[in-house]
Amino acid sequence: MQSAIRSTWLWFMLPTWLWPSVLWAHQEGAHFSGAIVEPLELHHAHVEDEQRLNIAFRDNVPAHEEGEGPRDVFVNSLELAWATRDFRWGAEVFIPFSNVGRDDGQAVYTLGDLDIEPIKYAWINTPETIVTTALGVTLPTGSERKEAGEGDTVVDAHLFVDQAYRNWYLGVNVVPSVAVGGDTQSRLEWGAILAYSFIRGTERVAPAKPAQSWVLAPSVELIGDTGLGGKESDVDVFSLLPGLNLWHPKSEWSFRIGVKLPITEDKEETKTIFFQVGTHWDWGKLF
Repeated sequence: MQSAIRSTWLWFMLPTWLWPSVLWAHQEGAHFSGAIVEPLELHHAHVEDEQRLNIAFRDNVPAHEEGEGPRDVFVNSLELAWATRDFRWGAEVFIPFSNVGRDDGQAVYTLGDLDIEPIKYAWINTPETIVTTALGVTLPTGSERKEAGEGDTVVDAHLFVDQAYRNWYLGVNVVPSVAVGGDTQSRLEWGAILAYSFIRGTERVAPAKPAQSWVLAPSVELIGDTGLGGKESDVDVFSLLPGLNLWHPKSEWSFRIGVKLPITEDKEETKTIFFQVGTHWDWGKLF
């Protein structure tokens, strides 16, 4: 665990220019409801510039090799997103780094499969209602020999829906995908998040920057992963992910924590503990 923490800290410190002293809950200038929170595993529909570090500790992950028992692993990912000035077009990339890989029976820290969303577009883009679609591609950049990657190129389509009402937020994700390299398989990932932000004085739309010291926002995510075809066509995994978002509007820092618990017999781990920190700093300030 200590080596995982050290690696996580080094990964966090590498891109120091990405972590300014001001952290926005939504990007500066965005006109969207402050009740729209950042999910821990799902994604909101709001298109914006983003720089975020996702940290997950997964307990009792089944072994790939025969004769090996379950093991605890950690997965970091650096999430970088870009948006146009009107927050309608965007793109996003996820760069994973973890100790999931194995080499001669020993855990190795290495990059995983790169996930890219080169095109995102918000069809509906109002303060409380946002509907976005995106094209995604997962590239087999992780070593399949070291169990750090699946060895397949995966193409997926994303549908994201945000609906806020005063301090309430409901988000929905639907992501069908198909592997176009290696073993052909298809799957459907879906989920929903319900959250409530304790923002005082909301009369209609929750303010983007509340006039209070702290904003607490508990949430719960329901996440499903269903195999539609291929080697995992009969696998259905459903999980609950309760979480907590803590936001300090004056300094603009926010942090998130949660625990994902499988609620079906099919499962990839016994539980996953999430930590997140991120910012919506405007990339345009670099140019």
